[in-house]
Amino acid sequence: MYSQFFGNYLVERGVIDRLQLLEVLGHKNDDAIIHPGLLAVYKEYLSGREAKEIMIKESQTGMDFYEVSAEQMALTSSQIETLKNLKAPYYLHIAQHLIDKGISDIDEMADCLFEYESQFEIIDLDLMKEINDKVDLLLMEFDMICSSPYKDELTEYLVLLFNNLIHYIGTDFEPLSIQPFPQYFSKVGSVQKIIGEPNFFTEVDMSEEAAIIFAGRFAGEQFEECDEYVRASLDDFLNQHNGVFVVNQSNHTHKEYTLEPPYESHNEIQSPDGEAYFLTVSFHSCGYVNFYISAY
Repeated sequence: MYSQFFGNYLVERGVIDRLQLLEVLGHKNDDAIIHPGLLAVYKEYLSGREAKEIMIKESQTGMDFYEVSAEQMALTSSQIETLKNLKAPYYLHIAQHLIDKGISDIDEMADCLFEYESQFEIIDLDLMKEINDKVDLLLMEFDMICSSPYKDELTEYLVLLFNNLIHYIGTDFEPLSIQPFPQYFSKVGSVQKIIGEPNFFTEVDMSEEAAIIFAGRFAGEQFEECDEYVRASLDDFLNQHNGVFVVNQSNHTHKEYTLEPPYESHNEIQSPDGEAYFLTVSFHSCGYVNFYISAY
């Protein structure tokens, strides 16, 4: 699951396209050995350029990476020992696969890893694994209950949604449930429709108290009341998420999609076309955040 998050980041950055991502996710091996050079870059012991130079000498001399590093005093004995015992994080397997296939190189992956870790604040791999496991269970649940002809598109929407929640809001959440829901009564929400093949109805909705905190996290500001600025931030979150989704879908399917402007939904019933699904995510900081989506 979180390999998909890093993969989506690489698509957004233009390193790979959507088809290459699907190929990578289908063929990468999470048990494969990660090259020590990539591990050294991940730990920020070496830059991408330094690791590449050592790897070139490694291939020329027949010495292994650690021997060359020690000879050139590029790594200390303590650093080498750390790398030998390091458990590689999930997303390094995608980076290694792209390097092995010649799609990217360690220099480019060094930049991508640094930016990815900075933007997503990847600091607690145990926490990320815990979230990963819970999201995986929810997606399994969705796969079993979804009877929509657009199940694949809806699944991709959900994967990207969790990606963007981590990116823009934080990791202090737990996905609770997803279920078919023909109608929904909005409290403080933002609705946006995506026109294409298929069309999508999307909504983010929550209580006023949750909206103040959620919008503040997204905007990087502190709001005191649920005013027009909070509602505008909810619109911006949904529009930004849907914008990335539309780009990904267009790249993947070569179909054209159009985003309608988001609009406020407050104390009203929503009855979208198609089979609609109601997703609840609990944030420790702001409470329940609900998403309502359908494809038709």
